[in-house]
Amino acid sequence: MGERTFEEWVNWFELKSGEKFNTPPGFSLEFRPDKGFVLWKRKGDTFVINQGTTDDWEFWAVWIISKGLELGCTKVRTLVRRNAAGYARLTGGKIVKKGFDQKGRKLVAIEWDKLPEVLTQSISDCKVMEKLRDIGAVR
Repeated sequence: MGERTFEEWVNWFELKSGEKFNTPPGFSLEFRPDKGFVLWKRKGDTFVINQGTTDDWEFWAVWIISKGLELGCTKVRTLVRRNAAGYARLTGGKIVKKGFDQKGRKLVAIEWDKLPEVLTQSISDCKVMEKLRDIGAVR
């Protein structure tokens, strides 16, 4: 997609998700003009991902694992709206909480408890695996 301003990424996020962008208390924003953004925070030993948008989730998988390891996290948690059971099954995650957002839309929290194996199970791109090896996240 090329580089976009933060506002352009937010507009794309809102169009795709039907959600309004907001930064919940305690979350930090990581923004890259050419990759999009992710809202994240550390909660104990868990790296929590809130909203995010990109056309390159492989980049963010590497970033999330690297940042999580830097912060001493051993788990990753994110929210999923669609096909949560299938997503958890395919990526080795487990459903840890089910609920609804303020508009009554279903939200499911999925957690992986083996960071750096978290996202690598669903990523087959050799370049991504090489990047993960470079940062010491996988062998």
